[in-house]
Amino acid sequence: MKIASAVDFLHNLRRYDRFCLTDIKGLKGRMNELGRKHSLISLSRGGCGFFSRTQNEVVATTANPIVNCEFKWSRFHSKPVNILGRLVYCVPKESNGKKVFYFGIEFLQPELILPLILKLEDLAARGKVSTFVR
Repeated sequence: MKIASAVDFLHNLRRYDRFCLTDIKGLKGRMNELGRKHSLISLSRGGCGFFSRTQNEVVATTANPIVNCEFKWSRFHSKPVNILGRLVYCVPKESNGKKVFYFGIEFLQPELILPLILKLEDLAARGKVSTFVR
């Protein structure tokens, strides 16, 4: 299966809409295995997505590794939220003429992200956050 068709297949399996986080101030996320050079792009009840300029060797060579994600949004939630997830895919992409990698993660403990998701759903209902279709 080609990478593009595999990613399309995975997108069709999504159960939840994703929130686009490029315009959300103060909401930070990280995948500890990637170090510091990555950006949280999307978040849903079931998982999240990161862009990174580098591809971690362990993440790149291990099939569906378990990763630790951390989310902070001090404006609405006082404590960081730590969630284990499974890396479902890592896809190379081009952004502004540079190669980047998109990491798609499925949460193993989705109930832990619920307080942040409820706030994002409220903001989306008021037109302050956009969503991606599943």
